[in-house]
Amino acid sequence: GSEMCIRDRSLHVIQLLGVEMAKVIFKDSTATVAFNANAISKKEIIAFIDGIADGELYRATEITTEK
Repeated sequence: GSEMCIRDRSLHVIQLLGVEMAKVIFKDSTATVAFNANAISKKEIIAFIDGIADGELYRATEITTEK
């Protein structure tokens, strides 16, 4: 699958079709999300997180990391 990081204050476990793993680092307000790019897109994951509690709790953005 593909990986992307999502910056956020805190993040509940993501339960979306296509999301394989979500690892949250609360200290850094980041989560690394592994997902099946054939089942869900980065844009859909970000929209899902931004839509939690009508956008009142979380703000997700993609950040670049070096591998």
